[in-house]
Amino acid sequence: MNPAVDLAARTIWFRRRQPSPDLYGAERPGDNLYTDSIVRSTSTRRPQMPLQYIAHDVWDLDAVSPPILVDVKDQGRPRRFPR
Repeated sequence: MNPAVDLAARTIWFRRRQPSPDLYGAERPGDNLYTDSIVRSTSTRRPQMPLQYIAHDVWDLDAVSPPILVDVKDQGRPRRFPR
């Protein structure tokens, strides 16, 4: 799935899929922080701030659409989401 690229902020947003094995979580202990999440990567090429939408996924629920950047107004001020 394609990432979302913000050239102005020099940031890439990409999604991570479910862990493997996906239906039996005992074989992959830990918080699985970067799985089933949207991750931001900056020009340093280090992943930052995972937005995990399914924690320790045992239902095989991964994202069905790519991340999309949008410009919105928040109380009259422009903001970029996600940020």
